Parts: sequence; C-alpha cells; structure tokens
Amino acid sequence: MLDQTLWRKGTCFAVTELFVIVAGILVALSIYEWRSDMADNRLEREYLEAIRADLASDLNELAEPVLQQRRWPMPINVLLNMFLVAASFDVGFKVNRLLGF
Repeated sequence: MLDQTLWRKGTCFAVTELFVIVAGILVALSIYEWRSDMADNRLEREYLEAIRADLASDLNELAEPVLQQRRWPMPINVLLNMFLVAASFDVGFKVNRLLGF
C-alpha cells in the first residue's frame, strides 16, 4: 500500500515536472520567434527606406534632363504617376505607402 502511494505521488510529480518543462520550452520558443520577427521587421523597414531614398534619387536624376529640355511630350508628373503605378505592381503596397503616395 505504501509503495503504491509513493509510486502514485512520484508519477504525479514526474508528470507535473514534465508539463512545466514543456510549457517553459514553448514560452522560450514563442519569445525567440517574437524577437526574430521584430528583427525582421526592423530590417525590412531599413530596406524599404533605402529603396525610397534610391527611388527619390533616381527620380531626381531622371527629371533633371526632362526639365532642362522641356521638349518632352508628356508632363513630368504624368510620367512619374505612370512610373509609380508600375512600381506598385512590381514592388507592392509597402513601397507606395513608404513613399507617401
């Protein structure tokens, strides 16, 4: 009788200990994944900001000769809008949102 009670308490303790260990591992994995997502989001934002700066620089370089010649068949803002519509299909919504368009 005493052996059976001890065995039952030991089994209950072992199951409880196993549950605590598994719960701790799951919490640690969740925290790790959350931190990894935060780092990915930060890196994504840096890339999008670099793309925005590059696009702004490219647009300025492309607009300068057009403004100097003034013989372009379309106004520059029409061309820029066409470019941004095309860019939205290629790059996606985030670039347009980051560019402020």
